[in-house]
Amino acid sequence: MWCIQRGWLIAEAKQAHVRVSLALKEMREQVISRDGRREWDTILDLGEGWGSIGIAAEGIEMATVGVDNAGILYQGTLHGHIRARIQMDFATQHKTNLLRRIMKKAGMRKGEVMAIWLSPECTLLSKANHMNKSRGCAHGPYTESPENLAAAAPERIEMERAKFEKCIRAVEEQMRALEEEDIPFALENPQGSLFWELEPVKRRIDLMYPRGWRTHLVDQCAYGRLAQKPTIILTNIKWTPRGLTRDGRCKVGICSGTIGNTPGTPGAGKHAQQTITNEMWRQTRMGEYSKGKRGLYSVEAAKNRVETMLVQEILISARTQKSRKRALAQMESGGIQATVQETECSSEED
Repeated sequence: MWCIQRGWLIAEAKQAHVRVSLALKEMREQVISRDGRREWDTILDLGEGWGSIGIAAEGIEMATVGVDNAGILYQGTLHGHIRARIQMDFATQHKTNLLRRIMKKAGMRKGEVMAIWLSPECTLLSKANHMNKSRGCAHGPYTESPENLAAAAPERIEMERAKFEKCIRAVEEQMRALEEEDIPFALENPQGSLFWELEPVKRRIDLMYPRGWRTHLVDQCAYGRLAQKPTIILTNIKWTPRGLTRDGRCKVGICSGTIGNTPGTPGAGKHAQQTITNEMWRQTRMGEYSKGKRGLYSVEAAKNRVETMLVQEILISARTQKSRKRALAQMESGGIQATVQETECSSEED
């Protein structure tokens, strides 16, 4: 337009410009902004990782704000309607809690957040680390085991100590923020994770029990996973696990990992995949093999993802809870207004 106004373009170019302008206008009207659909509820996804929460949220018309401290991870394609992606070090201690800092960075008010999903560090806290002690490459609390101290180089010991201390600070900051902010949340970690034995976690669960904090044990095979993967969900959302088995637990012949197996027969409880196994054909995976090897995305995403059906079941419960609260608030507001009107009428009659 700037060139046209100065007469720098010939008539044919002007016509071409008009055609391009009309085409761009049509495209803009059809495009869905990367910022997501504004009318969709928003989930804060702490520990976004490979984006499995975003995939699940999009399926039930919810958008996410992805928060992580791992930089930009390859996610294949953009998963879900992501309104913002925030780089945040969860271990940073600040007088303002973690959630408030995230909401400020995202330009959101507390009332705009429908729920929070948290996936705290589990690699350092996995009990599978005990297998690495003799090789000198153990993580987390197993760093201090006599076997690991004897086998590991001093610089590795110091590095692992620093990583574990940072992990503990990150857990404390997340738990403190959940305690201070009254927002529906769900926090997941494997049943065998040492996360559930950490003092900041146990203390907060006991302290917040009267305010509705509860833990639920589920098997992800009851929600579509081919490996069992028992998982604990800490949440203040009024939710009852169901899944394919109607109670969220593994049932031979019904859950995804054993479907078709006959209960009571030898090997009936053996799942199609396992999270930890030396049998390549039974390893947890996504996608196809490439030249006999799995790609990075297939391996890491498969091990760490949370099953879509499980995430959606919890988030739908959060949405229902929010709708009920809103309806109750409207009813109470209407009742107060009606009482005021009745009082005014009575005064006029008197």
